[in-house]
Amino acid sequence: MTQTRCDFPGRVTRTTNPYRLNGSKRTCTSEFFKTPDGKIQRLRLGNGRWESAKFNERMQVTEFAL
Repeated sequence: MTQTRCDFPGRVTRTTNPYRLNGSKRTCTSEFFKTPDGKIQRLRLGNGRWESAKFNERMQVTEFAL
């Protein structure tokens, strides 16, 4: 089960795993960057790596990258 943190308008800003690792919650995702229409374009994973998506002119995902 993950816990989600949202900002004032209700957008997800961070997800954490409630199972503690060395006394603190483990971050699963953070630092979301979105397109103007709200699609997630890039986010930081809990291991520090980035996941990103590329879109075509119709805003359909054409590629995912780690």
